[in-house]
Amino acid sequence: MGVNRERGRQFSRFELDILRIAIRSNGFIRPIDLVNELGVSLNTVRKYMKTLCEKGKFTPVVSKVGSKVCRYEYIHSFSDKQLW
Repeated sequence: MGVNRERGRQFSRFELDILRIAIRSNGFIRPIDLVNELGVSLNTVRKYMKTLCEKGKFTPVVSKVGSKVCRYEYIHSFSDKQLW
């Protein structure tokens, strides 16, 4: 997998694909949208989204009804131009 660096942080090619999709989606993305667009399992999406949250690129948005994450909010930074 290809790797990109942003201030010492590494992003895999798959993570970069997720970031690009989130930017195109006006900053909010649902896990099922990533499953459909990337053709991977929900568990794979959850694993990578957890990693991207730990890297500070997303914040999970919890549903009002329960404790499930219904979508993720992209956290914009000025160094995002390096994603393209």
